[in-house]
Amino acid sequence: MKKNKEKVIFKQVDKTQAVVALGFKTTTLSDKRKFALELLQEVYSDLGSRLFTKIRDDLGLAYYVSSYNFAGVHPGIFAFYAGTSPDQGDKVADEFLHEIDHLTSAGITEEELNRAKSKILGQKKISAQSLGNLAMSAALDDLYELGFDNYYKEIKAFENVTLEEIHSTIHDFFFNKPYVLSFVSPTPTKRPNTQIDYI
Repeated sequence: MKKNKEKVIFKQVDKTQAVVALGFKTTTLSDKRKFALELLQEVYSDLGSRLFTKIRDDLGLAYYVSSYNFAGVHPGIFAFYAGTSPDQGDKVADEFLHEIDHLTSAGITEEELNRAKSKILGQKKISAQSLGNLAMSAALDDLYELGFDNYYKEIKAFENVTLEEIHSTIHDFFFNKPYVLSFVSPTPTKRPNTQIDYI
């Protein structure tokens, strides 16, 4: 990643724990690549994910590690985030960046994709067992001009996402793209040669 594409934001808080997040601008609800991004979020939200295993289990740098994906009417965000001790924030940020480098060069595995599909599809089918959830989903989808029957379209869309589409989406949104690192911590980040915006 090119350093000149990094933006760092820091907010000091009177807490014992720090939170670090790395975020990329992504896309909207009408973009079919949102399915690949949602599957990617599931890959990195699993307690057995490569990022969780490395940062929390292997290196002991964080209390929790996960990812966040949001697509809206306007372009959304994909982010990694972790809760850590204040003196480990920069190390966590570096691990996030290393993982992005690995992700853009090697992608994910077929096994990771299939596990993510199974979990998302299972969650959607469980949610649809509630008529209230199904009605709310239909109403919101229609308001967003996705169609009242979007739930059924999404099931098919998730089932049909290929590993090649995942890797193409990774390239579109993460390869050599601008990103923001944010730190919320009782002690400032010590990232060298970096302009920091304090809020």
